[in-house]
Amino acid sequence: MTRRPKALKPVDLMQQRMIAEAAYFTAVQFLGRGKYDRRECDTLADAERIGGAMRTANGKAVLLYAVNAEGRSWPLRCIG
Repeated sequence: MTRRPKALKPVDLMQQRMIAEAAYFTAVQFLGRGKYDRRECDTLADAERIGGAMRTANGKAVLLYAVNAEGRSWPLRCIG
């Protein structure tokens, strides 16, 4: 018996679409009391690399976002 691949959920399809259409990606880290360290990157790989370095630097979690040309952001994942 052959297994069919799992169908993607609508949220997974939307995430793939946002990554494909992203104008840039951001890595954001909450520093405290309304302060954030936000870095823009051209590629998701760069955002993951920079996010990892930010996480290592002070131990706080980093959120990665895809941002499209209209400025709409979509959360992708959390590092840490």
